Parts: sequence; C-alpha cells; structure tokens
Amino acid sequence: MTPLIFVIDDSLVVQKTLEISLRRVGVEVRGFNDGVEAMRWMMMTGACIPDLVFVDIGLPKNDPLIMFSAVREYALACQER
Repeated sequence: MTPLIFVIDDSLVVQKTLEISLRRVGVEVRGFNDGVEAMRWMMMTGACIPDLVFVDIGLPKNDPLIMFSAVREYALACQER
C-alpha cells in the first residue's frame, strides 16, 4: 500500500516542490492551500486518512494544532467503524 502524504502550505512553490520530490520516490501526495481544504477533502466519502502531514505552522486561516487534533479525531472515528 502506497503511503499518503498531505502537504499543506499557502506557498505554492513550497507545496509543489514537496509534492514533486515525494512523488519521485513513489509516494501518493495531496497538496492543499490550507487546513480547511485538507479537512474537507479528507471527510469526503471514501477519502483516505494521511500517513504523514507536512504543514506550514504559519498558515493564516487556521491553527495547525487544531487541525492536527481534528485529523486525529477523524482517524480514530474511522477506526471505530
């Protein structure tokens, strides 16, 4: 199973650089401009929970710690199903 990595950064240059580098080593990557966008995608029916998340800690729209807590809660809820 290929690992899924989220890259969450409001800098398109940083986001695309990480995405390209990770894809070159065979990793599935999803890039997002902010944590809200990432959470929306993750909560879609059938969406996967990421194995690793790279996040810009200075995102303007949300606090990364709150986003990580939400990802963790969602992952635990999915395991209980």
